[in-house]
Amino acid sequence: MIILDYPRKKQEIEYDIRILGRKTGDCLMETSNSGKRLDKKITYAYIILLILAVLLTALEYAFANDGVAYDVRTVVDREELCPERVEIIDQDTRDFYFTDVRVFGEADCLFFCSSHQNVEVYQGDHLLYQLKRGNHIFDRTTGFHWNFVQMEQKASFLRVRVQALFPQIREYQLHFYKGNAFKIFMEQVREDFGNVMVSIMDVAIGIVLFAYWVTLKKRLKAGNGLLYFGLFSILMGLWSFGETAIFQMTIANRPAASDMGYLLVMLLPVPFILFARDFLEVEERKISNGLCIFSFVNSVCCVILHLSGVLAHKQTATTTHLLLVAALCYMVYALRTHIREIGFDSRVWVNMAGLLILAVTCVLDLSAFYIKAGGIDVIGRIGLLFYIILVGFQAARDTLKQLDQGRQAELLVELADLDNLTGLYNRNTYNKWVEDHPRPDGTTILTFDLNYLKKCNDTLGHAMGDLYIRSAAQIIAQVFEGQGKCYRIGGDEFCVIVNGLIGSSEMEEKFSKMEEMEKEYTPKEAGIPLQIAHGYAYFDKYQDADIEKSRERADKKMYDNKKLRKEKG
Repeated sequence: MIILDYPRKKQEIEYDIRILGRKTGDCLMETSNSGKRLDKKITYAYIILLILAVLLTALEYAFANDGVAYDVRTVVDREELCPERVEIIDQDTRDFYFTDVRVFGEADCLFFCSSHQNVEVYQGDHLLYQLKRGNHIFDRTTGFHWNFVQMEQKASFLRVRVQALFPQIREYQLHFYKGNAFKIFMEQVREDFGNVMVSIMDVAIGIVLFAYWVTLKKRLKAGNGLLYFGLFSILMGLWSFGETAIFQMTIANRPAASDMGYLLVMLLPVPFILFARDFLEVEERKISNGLCIFSFVNSVCCVILHLSGVLAHKQTATTTHLLLVAALCYMVYALRTHIREIGFDSRVWVNMAGLLILAVTCVLDLSAFYIKAGGIDVIGRIGLLFYIILVGFQAARDTLKQLDQGRQAELLVELADLDNLTGLYNRNTYNKWVEDHPRPDGTTILTFDLNYLKKCNDTLGHAMGDLYIRSAAQIIAQVFEGQGKCYRIGGDEFCVIVNGLIGSSEMEEKFSKMEEMEKEYTPKEAGIPLQIAHGYAYFDKYQDADIEKSRERADKKMYDNKKLRKEKG
């Protein structure tokens, strides 16, 4: 006798139920419909902001000032210069005078960094160099600019005029150097190489996490924490790279690069807040959604004010910085909630360490922005990278756990609908289908009964009786595979529901096929044939109150066939 290879074994069922336990309920829980709708709106709004930010940056690179090229010739050492005197023209404008221009060699240039300032360099009365803010909407500032000015040998003095574009820049301290531009550039490349590599790794890790989430998205039964953190890592890496000297020196279009940096910072709070909420399993929505909405409003208002010329990004950065601090505070709240409801676990320790790193980095960068005390250095960037690696690894590992729990939860639901012995759908599943489809027009229903099951049990034992049932189930499933759903609705009773009408000639062919297969499943030494009685009916909306009435008519035909086949032996 051929044994039916049914989909689920008893040992598998017991194992799956044992490993699921309490976690299954958690995995199947869902947030309220209103909360889900708001979460989707926030996600869509953020996607729109991302697209607009990319478009705006592209337009700025297309239309904003490109800056000034510099000469590269022989290599000499860099040397800092101090102006002989500084003349204050007005509260925004200062002139720096260098009277001894003989210090400049033939291949030397004057080099200094300006920040959101107009710059004019005169040698004598001759204008050598000019960096000026444009007049259109994509050119509201000169940004942070590395100025390289090639000297002329015949001149009496050198004058550098600097005009602050915003009040916050008036006290910005300038440092002047002489040397060869190429040499200075290569020195910065060597000094900044570590920062660039760390920033690139941040972006790469974010892309990997994003791709990982996309790959598993359809199979996940949990939130989007991996997506949010991947996006945060990409944005953080791009912003960090934009702060490096290599990027600032090689990208000539400084207004666009400056605005891109501000846009990246504006985009940071939302994915970080949503990640903290999802990763630390915080149920609340009001605080996080409120912060996200405020971040959207802030981004839109800042861009409008900047493009309209009312206030530049530099002047509206304070609200964005407050949002970043609020995002860090939300992480503290999420950690506290997680500890109170779940307890200390690896997620808590990883994010506590990361929160400390982010806080230090945030203090360093805000200090550089407001009090010019120095910016984020390689140590801060390595700390950020360390945090991103730790949390990214933890998030990826948790995602795999969630995926496994989701698979197990689906399996448990599936097992609840299946008959343990045969792997077919059980009576409960059949009853649910009948409730959902009381009058299914155009449906064929077939019923089956096993003729000699009692004799098999009494003669050969219940183990062979179970094998008898499984073999019959396999025959029914194979014959009607792809056409309908097969149910075991009783001890030796089966039912097949086909969404459509099967013609009488085709039906007879299937019954003949079943009888041929029965012979293959009957061992000669057993002396008990495998015999499946069958009957069928079509749902008739004029004579059947529901599908159960159709099944009763199919049962009548099945019992006639049962009697006929027993008489034939």
